[in-house]
Amino acid sequence: MIRIESLSKSYGSKKIFSQLSLEVKKGTLVVISGSNGCGKSSLLLLIAGLTTKDCGSISVCGSDNPIDYNAFCSYHFSESIYFDNRSVITNIKLISILSKTPLITFIKELEDFGVIDLRKKVTELSSGMKQKMKIAIAICKKAEVYFFDEPTSNLDEHSVFVFIEKIKTLIRNGSTVVITSHNIEHFLPLNPKHLEFNNIAKLK
Repeated sequence: MIRIESLSKSYGSKKIFSQLSLEVKKGTLVVISGSNGCGKSSLLLLIAGLTTKDCGSISVCGSDNPIDYNAFCSYHFSESIYFDNRSVITNIKLISILSKTPLITFIKELEDFGVIDLRKKVTELSSGMKQKMKIAIAICKKAEVYFFDEPTSNLDEHSVFVFIEKIKTLIRNGSTVVITSHNIEHFLPLNPKHLEFNNIAKLK
């Protein structure tokens, strides 16, 4: 499903990781943890094909061409592109059309996370509500691989529970999920493959 071989990445003189190899099977949860600036999000972006590597190889669902990934991947990142000055419903209507996903699917996911007032502009939402909106939109797409960057940040306890239940369903349905998080304890009951960044990346 995901295969990484001898992957290295640096920013200037700062080496983020070197010669990292990893294989992830279908239906697996991978959690990448570590302190700020250690390379968690960089690795997620690399696997998702959204930034360039120094050397090594990455393949997702048998393809090493990031142009292919949008067909079978879904993305949630801290910096997402929406029309902030438009309402939630306007945004999801547009995404519904572009993704060819029924509008009611988005509405149901948003309701599960407690985003009910869809007439509000995105700029009027709290950071927690924006996070819920981004997660719900990512989950709505039927994908083989899901990428989530710090999804539980700014979430209340109930929303974390809802998110964990959603992840259980995705994995049960055979999808692979890759998450960065400071809160590995949220995901330990799901028995994830844990990639921890300290001075170097190591599997646990």
